[in-house]
Amino acid sequence: MLTVLVVDDHRVVRSGIRRLIDAEAGLKTVAEAGTIEESVAAALKHQPAVVIVDVSLGSSSGIDAIPAIAAAAPEARILILSMEEEPGYVIRALEAGAHGYVPKSSADGELIEAVRAVAAGARYVPNVIAMRVADARADAARKTARANLSRRELDVLRLLGLGYSNKEIARELFITVRTVESHRAHLMQKTGARSRAEVVRVAMDLGLLEARG
Repeated sequence: MLTVLVVDDHRVVRSGIRRLIDAEAGLKTVAEAGTIEESVAAALKHQPAVVIVDVSLGSSSGIDAIPAIAAAAPEARILILSMEEEPGYVIRALEAGAHGYVPKSSADGELIEAVRAVAAGARYVPNVIAMRVADARADAARKTARANLSRRELDVLRLLGLGYSNKEIARELFITVRTVESHRAHLMQKTGARSRAEVVRVAMDLGLLEARG
């Protein structure tokens, strides 16, 4: 029997989730909680297999409750249920220790699927949201990479991506070939690129090869 703790600051929502959980074979709600303090106490007492936590707990955040719940019930799998579908919330929840994230707009069956998935040891994020999260993380990585490169290194990287030789880059930027080689070595070290093809890929990922108006 998979035991579930339901954490939401609205009693009617908790009751609805409880009915949904208890109607499923092999699932049982062992407790409800409406605050972080109540959720930690219930987790400590019941040691549930899964804790469903609303991302908003009145003036508090369900995400902030994750570490305390995990400390109280180390074996519990934590599933965030939220009205928010923005990647930032999902990333914060997963980084805080959540094992899954389900929007409240999901069908009832998806919540049950998520409960069973996280209980089995998997992570659960709906495909559409997972794609948004991946895009957000890739965008953040690109911004970090760009921030780590100097303006001149970005210029050299763009021209390398466009297929320019070292001599052509030197002429284009009015610098020496030796300086180009130095910038090239630095940017490859910073980006981890090891070949011309990887340099082109990095330039594309950073948006350096997009047409300029």
